[in-house]
Amino acid sequence: MRLLGYTLLFLGFVVMPFYVKAEFHALSGGIVHHANDLARDGGDAKTYTWPECRDIVVKAVREADSSIPVLWLPLIMMLAGGVLLDIASRRPRKVKDAV
Repeated sequence: MRLLGYTLLFLGFVVMPFYVKAEFHALSGGIVHHANDLARDGGDAKTYTWPECRDIVVKAVREADSSIPVLWLPLIMMLAGGVLLDIASRRPRKVKDAV
C-alpha cells in the first residue's frame, strides 16, 4: 500500500507541469480567439484606442473563464497517494519470521 501511495504522489507531481503547460496553451488560445472575434466587429481597417483594446481583452478573458480546464487528475492522484500513505503508516507492519 505504501508503494502505491508513493507512486501516486510521484506521478501527481510529475504530471502537474504538463497539465499546467496544456492549460496555459488552451487558455491563451481561447483568449486570443475571443479577442479576435470581438475586435473584428468594426472591420479590418478600424483603429482602436487603448481603452477599446483593454475592453476587448477583458471581455475575451471573461468569456474564456468558463473554458479553463482544472487540474483534477494530478490533484486526485496526489490526494489518494497521501491518504494511502496515512493509512499505511497507521497500520502495524507484519513482521515475517526469519526462522
